[in-house]
Amino acid sequence: GRLKTDPADHDARLALAGLYASQRSYAAAMDELLEIVRRAREWRDGEARRQLLAIFELAAGDAALVAAYRRKLASALH
Repeated sequence: GRLKTDPADHDARLALAGLYASQRSYAAAMDELLEIVRRAREWRDGEARRQLLAIFELAAGDAALVAAYRRKLASALH
């Protein structure tokens, strides 16, 4: 898709993350959002980080998964 031709297409990546989240593929969704954070932390005033925090809530039943992605987010922000 569009991400293959333009890895910096954050809108496409955000849409893909939303699709994964809607299918409860939370790890895949969080991977896409983390990629936006790594590439452009302040894009849309931190939209990708906000979406990640929302998925942490959705995936709260899988504490180990959420903890792992909280660590990945923290390292991406530093």
